[in-house]
Amino acid sequence: MIRLLFICFFSLSYSSGAYAIFCQFDELYANSVVTADLITSKPGDVVGYHEFGWTTTGCQPPTPVYNQDFYISYLGKGGTTGCITTISGVYLDASPDLCSPATYGSVSTKIKLDQSFPQSGYARRNFVRNSYALPPPGNYVLKPYESKLYYLWYVGTTSPGVGRTSILLGVTQGGGTVITTCSLVNSNIVVDFGEISEAKASEPFDIEFSGCTNQADTKRFNDTVSLSFVSDQIRADGSALRNKSCAYCAKGLQIALKDGSGKPIDLTKNYKLSSNGASTISPTGLKYGFIADLQRDLDEALSGGSIDTNLTFVTTVE
Repeated sequence: MIRLLFICFFSLSYSSGAYAIFCQFDELYANSVVTADLITSKPGDVVGYHEFGWTTTGCQPPTPVYNQDFYISYLGKGGTTGCITTISGVYLDASPDLCSPATYGSVSTKIKLDQSFPQSGYARRNFVRNSYALPPPGNYVLKPYESKLYYLWYVGTTSPGVGRTSILLGVTQGGGTVITTCSLVNSNIVVDFGEISEAKASEPFDIEFSGCTNQADTKRFNDTVSLSFVSDQIRADGSALRNKSCAYCAKGLQIALKDGSGKPIDLTKNYKLSSNGASTISPTGLKYGFIADLQRDLDEALSGGSIDTNLTFVTTVE
């Protein structure tokens, strides 16, 4: 018996290396990642994260730096803990640092100029759902509203003087997500081949979404969402899902996944829902047809037993 568990996960990241005016960076990046469905999340739920990191081989600051502390920081807008993001209903939790006012940045890392190089730094903070309403259904990019990294230091030798900042990296990308009211009808889909006497059988099944706002919502979902596949039993070439190894499991069998039109699906690559070939799209829902195709696994001798394997479908915004 095949048990297919459907889990929603939205993610996209961006990174960029750069040479900055004061330091030589071998690595410099900033990512925003969405890890949960914003519609179904509740106030207080973590729905993603923002991170940045760097590795520098040396720095030459333009002025005397107090305490030899050179900060690489995100400076956010917002309250004492919650920084504003590009999506209403979600904030960046800067704690234990402050969002605003922030002496050394809302989220900060430090270069010690009096210590040996290379040096590295990394910071990560969560995106959290708040009690504010989300924007209307559509395609969105989640990232901090003030989406830049800064140098930050204080001029001085024996006491801190004027604070200085300079833009280090402008982050132009973020975590892509679709805000939609479309929701999965059944998260645990079971495909049962029944009693078979040969390694040749096919069983159709559907993945359905319902509760969509309108036709524009369903079309947007169909056009932007892809599936990726996760299982320890996926063959290296992505051609099939192998049966588990257990005392009661059949040997010499595998399951190939095909779309509703019978086209084989490579389980190692993303699969766009819009290419399904057997989809039904209405103003309030979507249904996609698939086929589980039982085949011989020529790497094993054939022996009787149960078919027991699983495949996780992951939704990804593209």
